[in-house]
Amino acid sequence: MLSPSSEFPRFCWACVSRTVVSTTAGLQKSAYRSRRLLQSRAITTSPERGRRPTRLRKYNSSSTIPKSQPALAFSQSTSLAQSTHDQSTHNPKGPPPQGIRDQLKLWQEQNGTPNAEECLENLIPALGDANAAAQLGMEEEAADERDGYMAINYDPDEVEDIYGSGLSLASKVQPGDLCMLPNKIRSPANDLVAAIYVSPGDTGHGKFLNSKGAIIDCYLGSILLRYPAFVSQDEVMKVKSCMTIMNQSSVDAPNTHYLDVQKKDTSHVSLTVCAPMLEALSAFRQRYLDIYREHHRRLDFAYELLAHPTEDKIWSLDKAIKYLLEEHADNSFEQLSAVHLALERAGSGIDYSYSTFNMTQQYYVKAQANLTEIETVISWIRNYKTWRASQASGNKSQLAPPGVSIIERFVTKAKGLVSHSRSVRSPSNITFGAVPILGGLGPSKLRQTANKPLPVERGVVKATFDSNERLIIRALRSYAVERSTYAKQDIAALLPTLMHEVGRYDGHNIGVATVFLFLQEIGVLTTYEDHHNFTPSLMLPGYGYSNLIDSASASASHPEMHEKDLVDTMADLRKDWEQLPVYCIDDASASEIDDGISVEVIEGGATAQWWLHVHVANPTAFIPRNHILARLAGHLIQTVYSGSHSVPLLPKWVTQGWFSLQSNRPVLTFSGRIDSSGTILESKVQPGIIRNVILTTRHAVDETLGGHPSIFPNKWTVGGALPEIKVTRPLQTKFSPSQVKDLQALWNVAEALDKATQNQSKQFQRSTFVNCDLYSINVSSSTGQPLPNSSTQPDRAIFSQGDPVIEMRSRPWSTQYAPIGDGDKGHVAKAIVETSMVAACTIGARWARDRNVPLYFRGTHPYADQEKFQRFVKNVWEPSLDENGIPPLHVSVKSTDFIGRTYISTTPVFHVGLNADAYTHVTSPLRRYADMIAHWQIESALRAEARAGKSLAQMPAAVTGLAYSQETLESGLVRVAARIKQISMLNGGYGKFWKRELVRRALHFNECPEFPRIVTCMVMTNLITVQKIQVSVREFELHASMMDPRCDISRTVYPNVDQVRPQAGDIWECEIARVEQYSGLITLTPIRLIEKWKPAREGFNGDEFFSDS
Repeated sequence: MLSPSSEFPRFCWACVSRTVVSTTAGLQKSAYRSRRLLQSRAITTSPERGRRPTRLRKYNSSSTIPKSQPALAFSQSTSLAQSTHDQSTHNPKGPPPQGIRDQLKLWQEQNGTPNAEECLENLIPALGDANAAAQLGMEEEAADERDGYMAINYDPDEVEDIYGSGLSLASKVQPGDLCMLPNKIRSPANDLVAAIYVSPGDTGHGKFLNSKGAIIDCYLGSILLRYPAFVSQDEVMKVKSCMTIMNQSSVDAPNTHYLDVQKKDTSHVSLTVCAPMLEALSAFRQRYLDIYREHHRRLDFAYELLAHPTEDKIWSLDKAIKYLLEEHADNSFEQLSAVHLALERAGSGIDYSYSTFNMTQQYYVKAQANLTEIETVISWIRNYKTWRASQASGNKSQLAPPGVSIIERFVTKAKGLVSHSRSVRSPSNITFGAVPILGGLGPSKLRQTANKPLPVERGVVKATFDSNERLIIRALRSYAVERSTYAKQDIAALLPTLMHEVGRYDGHNIGVATVFLFLQEIGVLTTYEDHHNFTPSLMLPGYGYSNLIDSASASASHPEMHEKDLVDTMADLRKDWEQLPVYCIDDASASEIDDGISVEVIEGGATAQWWLHVHVANPTAFIPRNHILARLAGHLIQTVYSGSHSVPLLPKWVTQGWFSLQSNRPVLTFSGRIDSSGTILESKVQPGIIRNVILTTRHAVDETLGGHPSIFPNKWTVGGALPEIKVTRPLQTKFSPSQVKDLQALWNVAEALDKATQNQSKQFQRSTFVNCDLYSINVSSSTGQPLPNSSTQPDRAIFSQGDPVIEMRSRPWSTQYAPIGDGDKGHVAKAIVETSMVAACTIGARWARDRNVPLYFRGTHPYADQEKFQRFVKNVWEPSLDENGIPPLHVSVKSTDFIGRTYISTTPVFHVGLNADAYTHVTSPLRRYADMIAHWQIESALRAEARAGKSLAQMPAAVTGLAYSQETLESGLVRVAARIKQISMLNGGYGKFWKRELVRRALHFNECPEFPRIVTCMVMTNLITVQKIQVSVREFELHASMMDPRCDISRTVYPNVDQVRPQAGDIWECEIARVEQYSGLITLTPIRLIEKWKPAREGFNGDEFFSDS
């Protein structure tokens, strides 16, 4: 392994060169051998062979990083945890260190301990610093669970996110483009999967011609690299004209989180037709392999060159090219491909996200120490298995090789811990199907014996782990929890063998889920852990992935260190709203209040007009853009809501102590003059101070205005009774006559805005917001205290006696097309809040657009295939509408595919879903960094207007003095979009996880006897994957998989099941068969067909639209 502190010694490259041959197989072998060689040697290039020496590197601490080093808080080219490489060398004193730990200790002694805030100043730079685009960016590792249809529930001021988000290659790809597709398994034997895009496939998919002349179907979101116009349109048209369309069958995706990334297609094109395209593919392959061969001496050692001794890093592809190819780098597509191939073959040390690589082109590089630990554990296990085999063959005299005694002690200790765990908790042993499955740990037997709730706090210590055992645990966590090594063949083969040695998992399919359960049973993970929370490339504070980030987060949590820095920069421009009532409508348990609403009636009668004011918390007026608080927010991008692991964008002392709305707090107010038709006639943005704040709840507003509060007829609870909600702020539930008049005016504004949205709709008559809450999920400990976390550095086996209390309230499914009003007010408070937030975001975007102020605007790409859209309207949409003009759920969900995908742009774009000509996010600066950017930008424009004495809209010259230039925003756009997508999915999975946990505990452990085992489901797709169909459970809006009623398992469980092909829209009665904690898979067995969906169009079966994955 490379020493992080010593100069690279020179050595003869002949021994390496001998292993390199010109064939592809030779390249594959040389990559593996060279990496092994470099574990004990360092890298240089012999000048005698005509190449200049490799640059030597030294890793900076806070004492060596230049103070003037510029960077970008969330730039595509900035990494929070990346250290700068320089030309310095180190001459060690005394004997050389032995082993990686001694080397790291020596390096730390020589370079000093980093200062958290000083490192943060350089490593989490502020947006707008010079040369920011030259820095390296953070990536997201998405747990992209493509449910096949959108969730009905969403956040009020993230209403547009139901259409998807992000700007990726999928939105740019055109026929004739050359695309790189992902490999199913990463290994040194991999080659690139290059294919030419031919035509669109099912929604979200495309058809590609690969190098073998076969047509393959691939999810467009999985495209890694793209070279536009690789072949002419004439050649593409020849291939399209003779393509044979045949049925497709799915194969495993490269990541089990991604459904149908590539689907096998047996269609082949005549070789005489596609020969020019195949020749182009072959020539391209030869070119990038030639580049690889030319630079193999560095590409074979990509990990060793890019990895840091102690910190995980993020490298962008273009930065890696410049570093690995040095002066030869030109960022040609062939070089991109050659370097990507090298990083694909680099082994366990380098990983990337399948879901967002096409947006970020960034790699997650493990620290050398972390990879060394994993390789050490693998060598121990390999030695242990070899030694056991020799002992079994009668060779008793052989001495145990290194690591054998360590594995023996760990296995012995693990057996005792698993036995103890089984005495207090039983795993759910699911026998449904061919292979028994351990579906997760059950509730505490102690709690059931005591017949009362027990605290969840983890306080029962049963064992301690020494340093070597902690290495084994960390390796197991990287495999099953962080999932950063599970696709690597040697690790996937050896780590699970420990489960066989423990002996408590015999007869079960041992994989990542079993290893995850094992970590729970030895007291390392909590019994309610969701592995999606552990995403190394997110580098969330408190998870132990970056010492710098953890130190910076700890520093930011101390108000005494930073309160002196919070000075109001907009104080001289603030408007005093005096006694104007500001209504903050939120849940009783809400601790951060981002926004409040006011209304002023201008005229009455048929010409009624209102001034709607949305007052938003204003932390950016106090927090400088380069402050430690801003830099940490720039790293996070959004608050992460994951139960016990929630990570706020800003520390609690900042949000609750300074900016959460209450009387005499600063705000940035977005005002619009709105007429009775819902048209926004005039817009204003101004900083202010609110005095008369009324904190209330949705339930109170609904009761006051005669609306229907969220009534959930179904209620289920496991783990006991939820403790009473602790209300930390005074809530007003009764209103004076003048306040009732204000609330009625707000309701009138909401109706007008909703009417405008419907009248302007060009595609579907969709309401601005979903007029339903399908479910409510509450999770708590029996004492009301936060649920404890799993330790990031486990040194003890800790067990808890109690279990989380989970309560779910639900009502049957509905669609997002139910309009408000029409005699049924429905959820009045929800409508008021949602329409007001959408209006504020539209007002903010238009205000900036009119002044040529760049922001992160949000809009939608138009649907590409308009002919298909018209067929959908004619054959599906119009015939399915009921007497009220409302479509069924599966049609309503499918319609969102035709509205377009949301993306982020620095220039205004039309948002089809909201019918807005400009839209951005401005209403949640306490939990979204993009909103903070918008506020900083708007505040700088307001100050410019104050200096000029007139509106910037009246000044034709380019705006100067803004917080960010458009180029600066562009440089950070990719990372912002990718990280928003990542964290939005993580937050969205929070409710789903706890719903599944409730169903699992109710079903497999009978914690809720009244919970229904027999449910009603609607089929959402015609696609049948591995004998399963996606359905939505009516009783509690849960996504699940129903077995094909024609398969053997279904006929065995229910011999009289209707053996018909399920199609989208069909209603089935099913039994919940199993719930798996790790995968989140819920499997249903069909019982009978209740209702067959009958489209009005004769001969229409829906396959064109509902066969999407």
